[in-house]
Amino acid sequence: MILLLTMEWTAAHVFAAGVLVLAVAMLVWLLVGTRYRVGDGNLIVSTVYRRRRVALTDITSVKRVPHWQYPVEFRENFALSNKRILITHAESRIFVSPKDEKGFLTALGHPMDA
Repeated sequence: MILLLTMEWTAAHVFAAGVLVLAVAMLVWLLVGTRYRVGDGNLIVSTVYRRRRVALTDITSVKRVPHWQYPVEFRENFALSNKRILITHAESRIFVSPKDEKGFLTALGHPMDA
């Protein structure tokens, strides 16, 4: 801390520090901002900058998949860990990784496929 306070700050140092703070803040924002809600017949998966709504009646399968098994497109991926669940619905799919997997599946009302 003393080094930071006593060093001579140039424009490049200020810019680099700003970029670092922004990168860390964005990462924390993404991790904290991912939400999975089940209610009113829908599963709503949202992050800070995007949102998907899936009707529970449209869900055709729910299964656990290893992170290397399926290629994932950006628009489908809402999973923040390697322990992903693939939800297939109406000719589309999304990947999620809820903290409370058992509670999530109970709320979803759909059993885990083999």
